[in-house]
Amino acid sequence: MIGGLLRLASTVATVFVVLSFALFAIDQTETSSAETVARLDNQRQQDTQAQESTGVRGAIDDVSDALLTPFEGLVSDSGSEWVRHGVPALLGFLLYGVALRLLANAIPQGRRPEPLGWDVPR
Repeated sequence: MIGGLLRLASTVATVFVVLSFALFAIDQTETSSAETVARLDNQRQQDTQAQESTGVRGAIDDVSDALLTPFEGLVSDSGSEWVRHGVPALLGFLLYGVALRLLANAIPQGRRPEPLGWDVPR
């Protein structure tokens, strides 16, 4: 029972971390492509930030930020946005997606009753 709950928590946390990082990566590649063609003005950047903080995207980022808060201090001094987002996302994936799943699998499960089949005497 506890192992199943840990697996569920692991899956949900991992989905939020991976989805948030994927959305960040998509935004970065779109911004990079647009800057190659023409320099973006300050208004576009403000519009993008406003869109990111609302709706479903905002909820995904809020949950991911809460899950990754313990790791953000490790790279807060970095000048690269990819490092500031990528390292906490990787560490979050390792903690929530791998370590928590290993912990859930290590918890002993209750003994299941033997099935009464045709070959088991009654």
